[in-house]
Amino acid sequence: MSHDCNLYLGTVHGFPGAMNERCFDHVVGHVRTVAADLPDGRTGDHVRYPMEDIALSAFAVFFTQCPSS
Repeated sequence: MSHDCNLYLGTVHGFPGAMNERCFDHVVGHVRTVAADLPDGRTGDHVRYPMEDIALSAFAVFFTQCPSS
């Protein structure tokens, strides 16, 4: 992640530590780029979704969690 993204973290819409759209798009783009290079050992009818979509689905599960206290 570039250092520019850190400039956009802070209070967004009253939520401390929230991420704005520009930074979120940067993070998603980075995950998509890295995931596109993942090896894909699937064969046959099991290749409907590209690896980057699978990785973004996993990212979404962790990104939308509430932080632990």
